Amino acid sequence: MDVTFASVISIVIFVMVYGLIAVRNIRGIRLPTWSIMLAGALAVLLLQIIPLDKAYQSINFDVIFFLIGMFILVSGLEASGLLKYVTIKILERAKTLNRVLWFILLVLAYYLRF
Repeated sequence: MDVTFASVISIVIFVMVYGLIAVRNIRGIRLPTWSIMLAGALAVLLLQIIPLDKAYQSINFDVIFFLIGMFILVSGLEASGLLKYVTIKILERAKTLNRVLWFILLVLAYYLRF
């Protein structure tokens, strides 16, 4: 197995990014997830581990627009209070943790079958 300098640096950046994401809310460290990921992406680009043109080619705009739409939808549902209302209703009906887990599993299975 050929281990290059770029491979080692990539793994170090990967571990640092995931480590910072894991501890971002511990002991007063308040780092938004997006800023940690942006710093990792910039490090990979600035160290020329991935060429800029390959990075541009790797962007999948369908996924980006899907995620933006989901963030907008969930933010609207949260702001309206609908998510809180649905959560309270689920917890009222389930009464135990096992029933909550089964309910979530069944609902996900039903909607993911399409």
